Amino acid sequence: MNRTILFALLALPLHWLLALLSLTTVTALADELDLTDGTKLQADVTSYSNLTFHVIGADGKRAKHPAAYVKRIAFADRGRPSTFDLRTRPVTGKILRYENNAFHYEDEQGKPQSLASVLVRGFHAPFAVVPAGGSDSGNHLDIPDALSRGAAIEPAELLVAGKVTLVFFFGNVGQPGIQCRLLNNYLDNVLKDDRRLAIRKVDIGEWDSPVAQQYKVNALPRVDLYDSTGKLTQSIVGNRQPELVTALKRIR
Repeated sequence: MNRTILFALLALPLHWLLALLSLTTVTALADELDLTDGTKLQADVTSYSNLTFHVIGADGKRAKHPAAYVKRIAFADRGRPSTFDLRTRPVTGKILRYENNAFHYEDEQGKPQSLASVLVRGFHAPFAVVPAGGSDSGNHLDIPDALSRGAAIEPAELLVAGKVTLVFFFGNVGQPGIQCRLLNNYLDNVLKDDRRLAIRKVDIGEWDSPVAQQYKVNALPRVDLYDSTGKLTQSIVGNRQPELVTALKRIR
């Protein structure tokens, strides 16, 4: 490496260096997608559900690609198996590629197998990017349908008219891990059936991202509660489920 460039890199703040290393890792491990219209993409496929692939591009933007428009995917080696959610049972294996409307993978014995896409209700791909610090704690949280990944988002896009809106801010910065995951599981398994409640999830990306600055998010997880008129009534920092239940009883 050129000595001048090396000295310039060493002069950068530590968090900038980590960000540069992270971007390099993402590019190296990106999955390769061939779409039916001839488009070729490099992106991280995070999950598959409802016959749709959810991906994150090199620019950090999320996108959805219906399986009907995906010709082939060559998956990067994530080092860990994926779990396919079938209609009868889960199946675990090292995912290799998607083509001819089927997922091709190696089972636990290393034997090649395939699953027709119509039999697969969904799967979540293990994260290829190792967090700064050297190891994957297993607490990395990704939500394919999150409304933002660090980008600014107007309140009007978050709120649902006539409903109480719960905005869940989460992210994979610092040590957010288990508390964000636990609160997300609570929202998905307990509160999702509350018909008067609309749940919106926002990935802040980084602490200094536009959306984090816009809503002054400086701790995770955080829940903002808006009443049915769109008025912010309360913010709850941390995985504080009893306080959340009490607050929701008061809001109309």
